[in-house]
Amino acid sequence: MRTQLHRYALGASVLAAVSFMVVCGGNSSMQPASFSSSSNNSTPPPMGSVVVLAQDSPVCNVVSFTVTIMAATLTPENNGTPVSVLKSGSQVTVDFARLMDFSTVLNLASVPQGTYSSVNLTLSNPQLVVLDVTKTPPAPTPIAATLTSSTVTVPIQPALQVSASSSSGLELDFSLRKSVETDANGQVTGAVNPVFSASPSTESTADDLGEIEELSGIVQSVATASGNPSFSGSFTVLQDDGTTVTVNLQTATTSDSEEEDNTGLNQLAAGMFVEVDAFVDSNGNLVAKSVETEEQEDENHHKSAFIGAVTSVTRDPSSGAATGFTMFVRAEQPDESFMVPTRSSVTVSLSDTTRFKVTARGLNEAGLKFDATTLGVGQEVVVHGMAQGPMAPTVAAKGVFLRLQSLIGNFSTLIPSPGGGASNNFTFVPCSPLFKGAPITVATFSNTAFAGVSGLSALTARPELVVKGLLFYEQQPVDVNGVSISSPGWVLEAKQVHKLNP
Repeated sequence: MRTQLHRYALGASVLAAVSFMVVCGGNSSMQPASFSSSSNNSTPPPMGSVVVLAQDSPVCNVVSFTVTIMAATLTPENNGTPVSVLKSGSQVTVDFARLMDFSTVLNLASVPQGTYSSVNLTLSNPQLVVLDVTKTPPAPTPIAATLTSSTVTVPIQPALQVSASSSSGLELDFSLRKSVETDANGQVTGAVNPVFSASPSTESTADDLGEIEELSGIVQSVATASGNPSFSGSFTVLQDDGTTVTVNLQTATTSDSEEEDNTGLNQLAAGMFVEVDAFVDSNGNLVAKSVETEEQEDENHHKSAFIGAVTSVTRDPSSGAATGFTMFVRAEQPDESFMVPTRSSVTVSLSDTTRFKVTARGLNEAGLKFDATTLGVGQEVVVHGMAQGPMAPTVAAKGVFLRLQSLIGNFSTLIPSPGGGASNNFTFVPCSPLFKGAPITVATFSNTAFAGVSGLSALTARPELVVKGLLFYEQQPVDVNGVSISSPGWVLEAKQVHKLNP
């Protein structure tokens, strides 16, 4: 259970590794930082590399919280000279609300060997967006955000040991739900008191330092060979934050193309939008476990990928099929923000030729269908299509892809199995206002991971849960794990059930 809890812990994971091929664009940098020794000895100290991964525990009604990390340093014990884990003059902007039980790469930096007792962060430019569900459709609403402190010093307990030419790690937990102030009515005030904790990582194994699910972006280049015999090739991906990462391929890497008869890795090409399930190996390489190739984007013709949450759906009254929907846009690639601003709403139109597909298809163990009838409010999707704007922006969808997502809420009750067998399903009430307090059915399977709790029988109404999986909206009864699920309503096929600390 410790392995699962660390891998998907609500917080930021900092993993030290020997090497990680990362390059950077935009305003952030992932190149190794340079350091000066506090000793008079001119010989530079032995160095390692630190791969910085970030995760978060968001607030239910907060759909976006971005903050810029201006500086990040580690302080050696005995109050030695701090060493930076960001290149001088660089900065990293993170939307923590996107990272509920997910990881993203923030930075790669060199760190001298030694013992470190604290991590120090300098933050700026907080931006907070909540969802106003009193409007039709629900509207993202910016809240003026202020940091109660722009600098945070977090003790590392116990102290972090970094050795030359070996891997170590630091787990830096950021809790947005404890950091964002709310009033007596539960409304966000805009005050943010950054709450972090830090401890050495115990995750490091022989072949896996951390998992990065749903890494997405546009392919920049493809290499069909590798100088490393462990890999069959690699490709670079431009992410929506402007950073570019190199993803290594193994012969065991699986690929799935948007075209059903076109699924080989050789289908990777520059300009293609991909979603990658990857991990960091013991040598610090980013390695793909699976690659989903979706659509070829075209910036010149305003064809982009728009990532976000469905906030309302318009349906044909006779068939129940969706004819269009609104979505909160978390990110987009290529950048079409002059027509469709990020952290805003866009109207998506559907047609008879719009293709629907599930990413992370191996998790769809119940074989549920995703199409215009099972598209519903609250789902995380990627929409590929042509944008028009800037007044009343719209996107004509060529494809809609259902993504893996996490929901925070409370356990309600176990659903009895036929014949009195062990239950595999339970009801769960998400706290997101999009669901208006309606319960959803969570289906678990033999490979569903449990973190912070031993299993279904140990679930209780408090504290809250984070459930990660694939969310479907069913308008007709469906059978899941041998149980008939009434309709209409949501079914979430769970990859992980994570019980939060009180």
